[in-house]
Amino acid sequence: MYVARVLYPIEVLGPGKRVGIWFCGCPRRCKGCSNPELWDFQERYKTTPETVFEIIKSVSLNHTIDGFTITGGDPFYQPEELKRLLIMLKVISDDIIVYTGYTREELQPGDLKNISVLIDGEYIEELNDNSLVSFVPMPAVSEDGLIDCSDVKPYAEVKKGFTYFAEGDVLFAKITPCMENGKGAVAQGLSNGIGAGSTEFHVLRPIEGVSNPYWLYITTRFDSFRAEARKVMTGTGGQLRVPIGFLENYPISLPPISLQAEFEVIVQQSDKSKLIIEDTKNLVRRILNVYRSRF
Repeated sequence: MYVARVLYPIEVLGPGKRVGIWFCGCPRRCKGCSNPELWDFQERYKTTPETVFEIIKSVSLNHTIDGFTITGGDPFYQPEELKRLLIMLKVISDDIIVYTGYTREELQPGDLKNISVLIDGEYIEELNDNSLVSFVPMPAVSEDGLIDCSDVKPYAEVKKGFTYFAEGDVLFAKITPCMENGKGAVAQGLSNGIGAGSTEFHVLRPIEGVSNPYWLYITTRFDSFRAEARKVMTGTGGQLRVPIGFLENYPISLPPISLQAEFEVIVQQSDKSKLIIEDTKNLVRRILNVYRSRF
């Protein structure tokens, strides 16, 4: 394993005071890379996941570690070592952000285990602070699944202090009364495929070949889902919020991806009115009943 840096506290690569871990090795050589000195393996940086963890563990004895950000180089250029390290890091914090030049589609589902946030894709220098991205405040999302992405801003204006999402992600309003009213949508038509919006959104990202965004969205529309979410809201007064742990642990039924895709076509063809949404939810129930009866 080759790791060039382990630094604490890092406060610019994620929320709170984090440990930053810089892996060596990257075959992409992206133009404008901020760490070209980490493209190659160097013997002086040779170590083991266990050694790296012991260094971090010693820091945790006297300091609060809010999470980890792993970058490089490319951490997935050393996939097995990364997996071993992730398992150990979760003992301290499960807030783990990983940067990689590989796309999510290039990785295996098992590669994403123990990662909270994956920031994927090759670095493209031209898509930088001047790139236009969609800005989506809470009023831009309706209770009927509509989303207004017409407001665009330079990335530099929104790169701090907002929730970030990509084309095809599902937005779920976590704060009362927006949650109870059904605010949420599938992110579509984002400028450059990127959006920034209210911090009162949770973001659900479908897994390629496993889950469909429209299936996830309709799941969040069920009265039973929102009733359960309401039970676990935390906060005071009018500032109650659904914790992220509720979404991480909520069990959902997943029919074959082909059936979910057929369902997406139905949703996209609808007018997204409340009546249509209710009809769609009933359709989901019928699909689930048929699917369960086969097993």
